[in-house]
Amino acid sequence: MNSHRGLRGRHTRFVPRLEALEDRCCPSTIEVSGSTMVIIGDSTDNAVTIHDNGSGTIDATITGVGDPVTAMATGISNFVIYTQGGFDTINYSRGTTISTGLSLGPAAYQVTLNVLATGGFGGFVLVTVQPGFAPGVPVNPVDLSWSDDGLVGPATVAPQTPFTLSRTYTVSGQAAGPFTIAYYGSVDDIFGNEDDFLLGTETIKDAGTRAGTHSGTSPAFQISTPGTFFLFARLDSDSVLAEADEANNLVLALQPVVVEDPTGPPPI
Repeated sequence: MNSHRGLRGRHTRFVPRLEALEDRCCPSTIEVSGSTMVIIGDSTDNAVTIHDNGSGTIDATITGVGDPVTAMATGISNFVIYTQGGFDTINYSRGTTISTGLSLGPAAYQVTLNVLATGGFGGFVLVTVQPGFAPGVPVNPVDLSWSDDGLVGPATVAPQTPFTLSRTYTVSGQAAGPFTIAYYGSVDDIFGNEDDFLLGTETIKDAGTRAGTHSGTSPAFQISTPGTFFLFARLDSDSVLAEADEANNLVLALQPVVVEDPTGPPPI
């Protein structure tokens, strides 16, 4: 494991860049090619609704942060839907007899609906879901980083007394999948040498993986040995995410924690 000397409050400073703050995914679109309707969402949470009136007319709508995008077409039997990283829902209905609903995210998926109609409202729908980005849509890769005050712990604690850390991290680009934050203690401000020890881990999922800044509290930890300890945290400690920048996942708490000796100073 490589060693990193911590610079308190500055070790992994997140410097906002314009392209990191913008949603660079294209706006939602609906296009028709022959018997196929292609629906492409953006990187926010989208709701796709497709209704077939049973007489050959299709109404499709995709809603997200901006104005809804709608389309009407005839002769459609196949739908290809690309989600782009938000928490998305897809609902298809044909009359009152066929309905299909999906909840996806946060990731990029290609969803294919093949409608096998038998006349009127009869038939069924074949659904295929696989990872995939829409052709021609620029991919904004995910990146995890810490805020300026990303990790804050207590100044003093008693031995074997639970304490927590305040933590603030940012998800940029696409929404991330579930990941783990690992918390460490060390007798010095160098991470990666032999005196580091694991305090515990925290699993981040669901809303905590969306693009944006997330503040919260770590699980409770404890240190049994009196002394002064530096506290570190590493985002995506299991390296399950392919990030735009892997070098900004480590942070050092703004101050060390002093685990007080319960016996106190010797009498004078």
